[in-house]
Amino acid sequence: MEILQSFCKKYVKIPSEAGFIFFVNNIPYNLEFYLIFETENEELFEVGRKLLQKVAIKELSLLTTKQLIKYSSTRRFDSISIPADINLIQMMFPSLFRFPERKYLIEKGYGFLDDISIFPPNTIFFSYANKKLRNDIIKIKSLLTAETYPVFFDIQSLFPGDNLEDKIKSYIVDAQAIVFFIDDSFMRSKFCKQELDITLENNIKHMFIIDKNLKEEYKRSEPKLQFTNSLFIETDFNNINHLELYKKIKEFINS
Repeated sequence: MEILQSFCKKYVKIPSEAGFIFFVNNIPYNLEFYLIFETENEELFEVGRKLLQKVAIKELSLLTTKQLIKYSSTRRFDSISIPADINLIQMMFPSLFRFPERKYLIEKGYGFLDDISIFPPNTIFFSYANKKLRNDIIKIKSLLTAETYPVFFDIQSLFPGDNLEDKIKSYIVDAQAIVFFIDDSFMRSKFCKQELDITLENNIKHMFIIDKNLKEEYKRSEPKLQFTNSLFIETDFNNINHLELYKKIKEFINS
């Protein structure tokens, strides 16, 4: 609560320009607490995100507000929406919780589930290696998740303690479709090539988005990119049209 109040006091000029949605499962043996931070101010969003990351157990980039509302209809969640106002947070936040702190419950002998996955079977898996593409991919992901298409796109979608290789393999096999963003960095990546191998071995639906600047030597050296039953889209990774790629990915998923 103190971090939320500090954020509002220091960064929020108008309470209505940002807000928090809280979802709390008040079952002592299976405690769940989700906080959604919403704002249309990109600069304010990044500041709030960095502050919350310091205290969050995990940033769940796969979850959307719509999904949590849907889950809450069949599960015992308490939910409340609060504008970014110091006084309202102080008044409303404590009322969300009907249980003592986790530390106290552990001391009393309660156990906690550590292997919880929210990875839905209809998830779209994004495979890429170039860190410079991350912001572009986030924009495409946001357009998809806004329409309730869950997207796994990097290791931040994993939980602490997950075995990286085992989890990614299981996620690829269970995914609805795989989207490969192929450029020179992808072709040099051991992990991306493993993801491509797993996809082809398990005959998972997939598409290739290929950088027009991909070196010819890579095109010739990777026969797996020559498969005619895969969808190919060529684009300039230095000038990505997010809306166009989003539409093509969505069309591919629904085909």
